[in-house]
Amino acid sequence: MELRFLIEQWPGEDNEIDEVAYSFCPVVDQLQAFKLNNTGVNLNLQNSFIDFPTIGARVNETFLSVYGQGSAPNYTHPSDISWSRVVYANTDACSGDEIAVVSYLSLNFTMSNGDFLYPANSNNSQPINVGFVPTCDWSGTCLFDGSSICIGAGNLRNCARCYSNATYVYAHTNIWASYYGTDDHGKPFTSGEDNPLNFKQYSVTSAYSEIANNF
Repeated sequence: MELRFLIEQWPGEDNEIDEVAYSFCPVVDQLQAFKLNNTGVNLNLQNSFIDFPTIGARVNETFLSVYGQGSAPNYTHPSDISWSRVVYANTDACSGDEIAVVSYLSLNFTMSNGDFLYPANSNNSQPINVGFVPTCDWSGTCLFDGSSICIGAGNLRNCARCYSNATYVYAHTNIWASYYGTDDHGKPFTSGEDNPLNFKQYSVTSAYSEIANNF
């Protein structure tokens, strides 16, 4: 199984938005954490601290998507309302000139006999019960680290950290992947039982935060 994350780069003076891809080869039904390193540099986050006079309306956020989880006519890129697309960085959540970058994401895959399930008689090609699960609760509290902030839209908000112009080069993200349903032999997946969000009651402790950071 190939797992590819697409993250929008921060636009430059030409206001063009490109993408950076992070690719992994996960073992199905094995709880794994994928670390996206050097995102601050790769995504041109330094541009968020620059005022380009040629740009009228400044873009104030970028997005992360799971490649291949889109719907017609764009199957590679999830739509704006998909659970496989989340706000990745923005300039509104932090104080001063800092920028917020997502630090924790939780991604669920659901399969039946090893295949994704799709809605019957529907043009929507997005798999059922596949996508990100919020790592922040309804009140805007990060379930992994009580000291983190939350960014995103609606019910899909996730844990994030603030970075300055001097520290954005250290930005990175941990993505936890869990599996539900059955494999191609009908055997139930079990990795979902160890999903870190199942143990969110321990999330405010420093020990849990350290485990989440170093898994």
